[in-house]
Amino acid sequence: MSSRNEGLRERLGSYKAYVSKVTIKGLDRTKDDYVHNVLKECFDISNVRDLVEKVKEVRETLLSIGAFKDVRAKIDVTPGTKYGYVVDFNCTEQRRIKGNVSTEMNQYEMVSKAEILLPNLQGRGESLSFEYAYSNSNNSRRNIGFNVKLQKPFLHRSVIGKYRPTTFLHLFNNTSKSYSNSYTNHTAGGTINLVFNSSHYLQHTLQYELSFRELAGINRQVPLFVRHHFGPRLASIVRYIMKYDDRTDRVFPRTGTMLWTTLESSIFRKLGDIHYMSITSHMERNLPLFWNMSLQMTARGGFIRELSPEKPVPINSLFTMGGPYSLRGFEFGGVGPQIEGHSTGTHMFWATGLHLWTPLPYSSYFYKFARFFRTHAFINCGNVDSSLDTMRSAMGIGLAVALGQFARIELNFTRPIHIQKGDQAAKDVQFCLGLDFI
Repeated sequence: MSSRNEGLRERLGSYKAYVSKVTIKGLDRTKDDYVHNVLKECFDISNVRDLVEKVKEVRETLLSIGAFKDVRAKIDVTPGTKYGYVVDFNCTEQRRIKGNVSTEMNQYEMVSKAEILLPNLQGRGESLSFEYAYSNSNNSRRNIGFNVKLQKPFLHRSVIGKYRPTTFLHLFNNTSKSYSNSYTNHTAGGTINLVFNSSHYLQHTLQYELSFRELAGINRQVPLFVRHHFGPRLASIVRYIMKYDDRTDRVFPRTGTMLWTTLESSIFRKLGDIHYMSITSHMERNLPLFWNMSLQMTARGGFIRELSPEKPVPINSLFTMGGPYSLRGFEFGGVGPQIEGHSTGTHMFWATGLHLWTPLPYSSYFYKFARFFRTHAFINCGNVDSSLDTMRSAMGIGLAVALGQFARIELNFTRPIHIQKGDQAAKDVQFCLGLDFI
């Protein structure tokens, strides 16, 4: 089937074509100039294959700019021409107000959300949303939050529109509980964000956060070293986030690369009680093999440093290591220094992983249902300092189940290979749900 499709694409690529006219219908509240830069991409073609692919790409862009609920595209020949084509888009705008209840996956946990959205307020993709979010992850954390988000895209600007810049103001009031370290973290504040794309796969985010943070104990049995971090603090943080992703699939990719990096610093020292700078990166590379197998290489690392000796980094901003998201074969936060069974947190960490992904045995008997299952053999290693002598490692095998395109469930049998005194090794079987793993 794939060879037949490739042959069709080659034949379509041999037919010359140009676009003589593009029309769009269904614009009521939406301004013409907001979609102009998107529609003019249809003219950048030279053959029928490019035309079909470009129209599909423009349709997906129109659906993503926050103005339309449905977009239908039609390609027709231009009368009286040999290679000319006309492209028509028929759009259905979103309602002025809509509600949504959903479940999505962030990096480590599944989040349930109830949202009220006012889309396309002024006709150029502006939106105002009110959101309540709840999560109870399997790494001993619980989060409850209320968020207000005001968003403004700038697709209509002729010079910068090709970068799809978007600005938004995000106000939040969140409470999270860490049962493994026996503290509650209440955070209230806001962020100002600028998001833009420098290429189809590369996205940049510039962010400034001003927030009030307060740590408190969950119960009376909180170790003294955790209590030292209790109390209110004012955070003034500048953050840069870069993400590159050209993978063929988010959950079970066979090819492609994903890389994200977060840099943050409290550069305004006179404003705020939290003074540190940190960098965290994650990389994933996938290589296809024979028999529908694939090889996956992952790496993650982070470093944080105080900018003021009299103001140490709060425990909730330090790194913890252990668990299926960072190092399989160990409990959550079970790698590194421990006091009274509580992780003290670390100022750096690194971890790598190597996975061999294979289809489900006898997958031909399960037909299309088998694509939701994969098996893998893996080896992980990492540490909370730069030493290789005290490196931790584990290996194992497991079964993974895809939940749509937003998460996967893993059931792994793991066995630690290198373990240090004080580490908390996990039981033989680990169960987890997430998206970005090592």
